[in-house]
Amino acid sequence: MKHLLLRRTFLGIILILLSTNAFSQKSFITTIDNEKIIVDDNFFDIQVGNEKIVYKTPNNDNKESIKFKNINSGILGEYNMKRMKIADEKDEQLCFTLAQSKGKKLVGYNKTTAITKFIYYILDANNMVIEKIETYPYPEEKYVKTRKDAEDKIRKHFSDCKDVMDRLAGDNFKRQENVKYSKLMGKMLDQMDAAKAGIVSFFEKPTFSNCDASQQESPSAQLSGEVAISEQKYYYEKISTTATAMGMGSGSRTTDFSFKGTITIKDNSFTFFTKNVETKYKIISYQDGIMKCDDNVNIHTVTIASETGKKGSFAYDTKITLVADKKMGGSTTYYWCKQQ
Repeated sequence: MKHLLLRRTFLGIILILLSTNAFSQKSFITTIDNEKIIVDDNFFDIQVGNEKIVYKTPNNDNKESIKFKNINSGILGEYNMKRMKIADEKDEQLCFTLAQSKGKKLVGYNKTTAITKFIYYILDANNMVIEKIETYPYPEEKYVKTRKDAEDKIRKHFSDCKDVMDRLAGDNFKRQENVKYSKLMGKMLDQMDAAKAGIVSFFEKPTFSNCDASQQESPSAQLSGEVAISEQKYYYEKISTTATAMGMGSGSRTTDFSFKGTITIKDNSFTFFTKNVETKYKIISYQDGIMKCDDNVNIHTVTIASETGKKGSFAYDTKITLVADKKMGGSTTYYWCKQQ
């Protein structure tokens, strides 16, 4: 019972801190009968635990679903899928490709029975196995060792892939120099880092990084110009997050939290403060009500809109929306605020 509670707590913290949502591009699925289904970019839900995808087709409000066993291949936003038989696997599996770089690919699948297991392979140009990765999202030390081994193998073979390295860096809970933590929060995040909890999101959100095709600049180099914005301060008691919990079989959902803090815009910086954490971003672009904010690693998008309403007993007059960089999952957080 104690271990079960520990697992639930561990996975719950990961879900809150690493919540993600689907990013939209041109999406489709091909079936094992060679039928091509065009999928609405703005609505698809990959339910790994249930081994199915729930989706809508363009200009159709009806939800449809398809089992993994009936899918041959597909591209859904940033997800790249293909049915494959790898090495010693008994049967073909619908595999996700996480990375491709200089002839190597990282492919595999998530398997949920009594427990959840991530099974991935590093393949060469001929689809021969170079390394196998088998790891789990649980807090016990034997599982922590498998996550450390998984990260080491990925870094060994994809160190030249900036996007993959950025995602692994983003999975470190305490990597940002611009964040100040309370002792309690810092200790908790240190423990999560030591347990390699962050790499769980790498496998639970198996988006595709095509490093052969990417010619990436640093985020700061992509945006420029002086930012002129007046000083503003907001107080909030409620936040909402919209997320897709990959691998949990739970799909997209919005969750409300009671969370008190302030948001201050001053001297070209955007600062969140609670009693536990202070996070500061540099505002590098502001146009048409949209701010681009730099945390020295990634670029996040912030919008501020006048909106009145109530969340519980808290009356708000402003909604601030933060969309995290897609390398950190692209999660969306809404802050229901009163302007000070």
